[in-house]
Amino acid sequence: MSTEPTLTYPVIMAEHHDEGDYVTVTSPNIPGMVTEGRTHQQAAESAIDAIATMLDGEPYPEPQDPSGWSLADGERSAYVTVGMAQWYREKAAWQAAGSPRPTPEAEAD
Repeated sequence: MSTEPTLTYPVIMAEHHDEGDYVTVTSPNIPGMVTEGRTHQQAAESAIDAIATMLDGEPYPEPQDPSGWSLADGERSAYVTVGMAQWYREKAAWQAAGSPRPTPEAEAD
């Protein structure tokens, strides 16, 4: 049984309508974490993998309170929950299979 925690972090989702419609996700909790998806759902699913990848082998930061964040037009805060134990199991399966990680966009196609 794994002792890896389930983590919940606030993120900023921003809608974009240039060169197509898509949603980016960043987290002030995790500097450098940026991902995207065609929909809010795909962006949130991509954020799970992005957060887990950024935190792999690193200390887990305390979640920030997003109530004080200043959001631009087209941005909204949301929460993303990452089950690190599940992510590590999936990572091991991808590595064992010698295949790249599936992306939410590829799984939706």
